[in-house]
Amino acid sequence: MTDFNLSELQTGDIVLSKNYSWMGWIIAASFYADAPAAKYWQDKKKTRCSNHNAIFVRDKHGECFILECIGEGAVMTPITEYQQDVMNNKASIMFIRWGGGLSEAEQKYLWQLIDENLGKWKYDYLSFVHHIFYYTLRFSQLYQLFDSDGPGINSEREFYCTEFVQFIYQQIFGIDVFGKVLPAPVTVEKRLMNPDYNFRFIQEWHFQPDKYKK
Repeated sequence: MTDFNLSELQTGDIVLSKNYSWMGWIIAASFYADAPAAKYWQDKKKTRCSNHNAIFVRDKHGECFILECIGEGAVMTPITEYQQDVMNNKASIMFIRWGGGLSEAEQKYLWQLIDENLGKWKYDYLSFVHHIFYYTLRFSQLYQLFDSDGPGINSEREFYCTEFVQFIYQQIFGIDVFGKVLPAPVTVEKRLMNPDYNFRFIQEWHFQPDKYKK
């Protein structure tokens, strides 16, 4: 399988994950089957787009984590959990970098944001309802039932995975690096393939069972 070359990764690198659970397939299928960044996906399921985004971080002790917004809110997931999923052929992971990456000062600011807000960032459960009703099923009138000024869709207090990454980068750089309201994992793949957005591929983790045959 792909080497886990952690030394090549920097705090702030963006994670694109393809999880092969039933939920991962549903989320990916709700966009479409073809992955804009298919040329970077090396595994046998490369034509399927990713279904999750997050941020790689390394603490002052050298420990590596994935900062992500999932059902319980924003969490710091040990990198070993992602590595285990790859080794068990449950996921493929890609890392990309915006521009030259975060400077030392920007990395420190990211850690300040984490220290001050980790328990406060919440997951936006209604975001997927928004996606299914408004974009997949195109039931715009039903969507209006969920769109309000309170917590939920497009709320500044709650995030789904890609919007959370977008928010963190906006806090650091003051700009929207994805250039889209309510971005999705497929949005990130499209931005990687468009040089105007200044993203570049760093590495991918995927399972290659043939290399382990005896």
